[in-house]
Formats: sequence, structure tokens, C-alpha cells
Amino acid sequence: MTITRMTFKEAKKRLTPKVLKCLRSIKDEDIDYSEIPKLDAQFWRKAKPLRGRPKKAVCKDMINLRLDHFAVAALRDSGKGWQTRVSDYISEGVRAGALQ
Repeated sequence: MTITRMTFKEAKKRLTPKVLKCLRSIKDEDIDYSEIPKLDAQFWRKAKPLRGRPKKAVCKDMINLRLDHFAVAALRDSGKGWQTRVSDYISEGVRAGALQ
């Protein structure tokens, strides 16, 4: 089962009237909160923020590279994703031994 965050307005669009009626009938005293951890200071000290994307197995390095203007213009004119294509060309050259 996947838990999705949505507003009640969004839920009304997705859920059947029968399910909505069931959800409205649930009272706070019917909900078991015993398994939910206390959000005290100790909890927040241990919590680690999740930032950005998960790390890939093979990461790329950010570099600055100065190229001739005509070369960069031609690469940009080749369309979207030109940076990835340049990276692929260089990687293939290194693997083939053409670039050392």
C-alpha cells in the first residue's frame, strides 16, 4: 500500500463516496497513536535531514573547461543535452585509449 499526501479536496476527487464517508466517520479516539514516536528534542537531535538526490554509484565531477567559441557554439546548436553528449564522447575516448 502506498501512502500519498493530498489535501481533502484532492481526496474527494479520487476517492469513492463510500470511502469518504468511512474516513469522515473516524474519530480521534478511534486512532491508535501508540506506535508513533514522540517528537521531542532527543528525536530531532538524531534526525538527519534528507537533501538533494541520492548519490549515484558513479558520480561526475564538476570542472571548468575553456573551449574555443566556435566549438561551443556548434555543440549548443546540436540541441538539448549537448553537455551529456560531450561527456559521453570524452568517456568513450578514454575507454578506447584514444585520450590519455
